[in-house]
Amino acid sequence: MEMIKSNSSNKTLRFIAPGIYILYTLFMVAVRFLSRILVLKELVQNNLILYRVVSLSSLVFMLFVEKVVRLVKKENIDLIKDKMFIKINLSNLKNDSYYY
Repeated sequence: MEMIKSNSSNKTLRFIAPGIYILYTLFMVAVRFLSRILVLKELVQNNLILYRVVSLSSLVFMLFVEKVVRLVKKENIDLIKDKMFIKINLSNLKNDSYYY
C-alpha cells in the first residue's frame, strides 16, 4: 500500500508545529489567567481538560496564522506577476528581417 504524500499538508504541518510548540506555554498562561478571571476553577484543577483547551487553542491560532501567511504570500506573488511585463512590438516579430 502506497502512502500518498501531499506537499501542501506537509508544508502546513512544518509551519504550524514549531508555532504550537512555542505558543503552548503562552496559551497555558493565558488560559489559567482567563480561568481565574471567569471563575472557572474546574478548568485549572482538571489537568486533562486544561491540556485539551490549551492544545486546541494553540492549534486553532496557528492554523489561523498559517492561512493569513498563505494569503499574504499569494497576494505578494500576484503583485509581482502583475508588475512583470514586457512590451513586444508584434510587427517586429512578424518581420524576421528585423533581426538580420
